[in-house]
Amino acid sequence: MSDVDNWIELAKLSLASYGSPINQTKLSFLNAAFTTQNIVHGSLGRGFCRVMSNDKTVIVLFRGTRERIDWTLSNFRCFPVPLRSTTSDRPLVHSGFQAALYYQDKTTGSPAISSLFTRLENLVPEVDNIVVTGHSLGGAIATLFAVKLALKWPNLRSRLKVVTFGAPAVGLMGFKQLVDGLHFPITRIIHANDGVPFTPPLFYQHVGEEYWLSERGLVIDAGWTHRFPLAISAPFSMKPDHDMARYVAALHAYAGRAIPESIAKRIARKRS
Repeated sequence: MSDVDNWIELAKLSLASYGSPINQTKLSFLNAAFTTQNIVHGSLGRGFCRVMSNDKTVIVLFRGTRERIDWTLSNFRCFPVPLRSTTSDRPLVHSGFQAALYYQDKTTGSPAISSLFTRLENLVPEVDNIVVTGHSLGGAIATLFAVKLALKWPNLRSRLKVVTFGAPAVGLMGFKQLVDGLHFPITRIIHANDGVPFTPPLFYQHVGEEYWLSERGLVIDAGWTHRFPLAISAPFSMKPDHDMARYVAALHAYAGRAIPESIAKRIARKRS
């Protein structure tokens, strides 16, 4: 399978994460359906992360902003705080994104991140791929969690990858330097004039490799200075282009596949 094929499957997962429940047997990665699913809870006991697995792959899937309270608890708390880590290197990261990983999981009574580590402990030794993914807020939390995972279990880095969709930046320059030294791939997919990847606006630095997908094709590492003038020239598209269904549609179109009817109908409903 090509990278784009893999992105399409992960995009479908990220779209599905906004609903509940998910039938994991109808979703797949590398042409293999998932056989298990566990939900980890975050603020106010709401499920915000799912761990799905099969014989080949473990997917850690973080849901993006779904309700107004997500803005209050996570997105708006953008002041930088030190990375919570046992290592001596503790660069500054987004307070709200990091806090989301430490809310209590109602199933175990432990912090969400502890529940995730516990659930992964028995799964990751048996698989070839560990993929952390998510859209928007979920993509930011995915990036931060993957870094904490790589620091906790360094031997996983060769099997670890991150793919995010429309994610904001997570940390300041020191965080970027830390991530660059961990040597696992981070792919940031941005659709057209999506406004969220321009946030937070000051001092924060994106990590990994950017893939900008629009009607112009696919551009690698165009950077926000190239994308921003085009985005503000079409300001009414900055919010619609962030919609996860549009990411799925754009990836299908780029791959030369027919856009699924359910996705086309969903986009049409939001336009009306």
